[in-house]
Amino acid sequence: GGTTLVATEREVKLSLANGAKVNLPLAGMGIDTTLQVRPVSAEEATVSSTAPPFARSLLASDGISIDLQPPLDFSLTFPVKPPPAGWVGRRALVSYTLHWLDAITNEWRPVCSRFGIHDLDQTLGTVTAGVGTDVQSDQGFNPIGQCHIVLQSKCGKGVLFVVF
Repeated sequence: GGTTLVATEREVKLSLANGAKVNLPLAGMGIDTTLQVRPVSAEEATVSSTAPPFARSLLASDGISIDLQPPLDFSLTFPVKPPPAGWVGRRALVSYTLHWLDAITNEWRPVCSRFGIHDLDQTLGTVTAGVGTDVQSDQGFNPIGQCHIVLQSKCGKGVLFVVF
């Protein structure tokens, strides 16, 4: 599978080959709304940044890169990998958080948004979180310039999201 697009009267749903999903409410979209979404492997996510988590094994999901203009509230759903070996007996203590890569500081930042909450569905093995315009207005969220030196080639080309 590739990318699947489903539009309903309320939202547009994109399902990517890596299992990630993007849900955009139609109410916030205008004629000038543009969206570019690209699946990103865990390997690519870890080499895109020198920021922790350095180890691919610490990531609970593959990633996605999103460039959405103008900003609007949306939600992301990621299939998550089982906890690392040795954590199986403590599964109830495992917590997953959606993070975005700040392109100016090269730091992973947790998505803390007024739009939606983090929801772990242990039955489906997914994490869903809302990404509001409050998060997207941060200066490190997909800036056109001033990117960290290791992220220069990705500057202005989308925000990287992963779960860990």
